[in-house]
Amino acid sequence: SLTDGSTETFWESGDEDRNKTKWISVKLTGVAQARSIAVHVDNGRDIGNKVGSLSFKTGKSMDDMIVVKNLEVENRFAGWIMCFLNEGDSECVKIEVKGPDNTVRLRQ
Repeated sequence: SLTDGSTETFWESGDEDRNKTKWISVKLTGVAQARSIAVHVDNGRDIGNKVGSLSFKTGKSMDDMIVVKNLEVENRFAGWIMCFLNEGDSECVKIEVKGPDNTVRLRQ
């Protein structure tokens, strides 16, 4: 689960996703407006599931997304990666993940 508050649990892509861009989407509902979203990457510990790059996209729907942040992730990086969201048009967030291995892993 990516929302349980622990960096010991994780989301991992499946082998069937080999050579494809992996992604996670979040629909933000309710009265409160999210200002940022963060994921924890541990390339030092997640051998065979490393994250090479992340792309954060936002929009009012999954069909209407703009790129807010692109970044390359170092081979031995371990830590939080945060993306600040645009005010008013971040009802949906999509995080695209690429890596050098067949699968990737995000913690939180």
